[in-house]
Amino acid sequence: MSPLTSCRQLRITAADGIGISVQDWGDASGPEIVFIHGMLQSHLSWSKQFDSPLALKFRLITYDFRGHGGSDKPVDPNSYNDPVKFAEELRAVMDAAGVQRPILVGWSFGTRIIADYLLKFGSAGLAGLNFVAPVISPNPEHFGPGIKKLAKARDADFATSISGTKEFLRACFLHEPARDEIETMLVYNASVPLQIRRSFGRSASDTEALQGLMRSLAVPVLISHGLGDQVILPELSRWLKAMIPAAELSLYQESGHAPFFEESARFNRELEVFAARMNQGS
Repeated sequence: MSPLTSCRQLRITAADGIGISVQDWGDASGPEIVFIHGMLQSHLSWSKQFDSPLALKFRLITYDFRGHGGSDKPVDPNSYNDPVKFAEELRAVMDAAGVQRPILVGWSFGTRIIADYLLKFGSAGLAGLNFVAPVISPNPEHFGPGIKKLAKARDADFATSISGTKEFLRACFLHEPARDEIETMLVYNASVPLQIRRSFGRSASDTEALQGLMRSLAVPVLISHGLGDQVILPELSRWLKAMIPAAELSLYQESGHAPFFEESARFNRELEVFAARMNQGS
């Protein structure tokens, strides 16, 4: 961590009793941004945000959603296949942190958690949304070959799942991160137990409900997507932009599935501009 970073650790309990690890970074009096990571990831995915000049201007909240990182990992499948539980978990994080008018930033599966929240609680009290490589689509043509690596990472055979974990992680990047970075990522990806990986599931009807939600959004939206993404193809974000006419779409030439990491300086700059504008009420 750099001298820019200060962290206040929280341990909160979701409505169904699962313990969630929460981190509170940066300027405690600044405008608030809440980050939600993707499948097999952790709050450490956002290191290039909380360990950056963003922390000098904003209050940055990260957390490990259930089954991931430092949060509880119950093996009951019912803990992972109910969208309401993810919505209530995010609400519990924000209530415990005492955020007032945050921007929600979700990456990949994290965008589904934001959608779960909107379906349950609406957008009142939110300043804006940043969907990063979103997965909100029922169309299989919106998903690239990298998504098959995630399926392999969930295989019942242990050796196959380990191989799939490595392949999925590498598929997330157009340019592979430095060795120490990829090793850290492999550790927290592999820390998600196989039983939990296999418990995540959403129905097609759920995805259809989300489309109606997207069309009716009344909160400002920024969509960020890497043009080299082979997990979720950029066409998905173009389709989502057409569904949300007022949304802004930002495409990253030198990024795969994780533009916030691969082109972090640009991502942080755009998020800062978006957040500042939202907090000015424009």
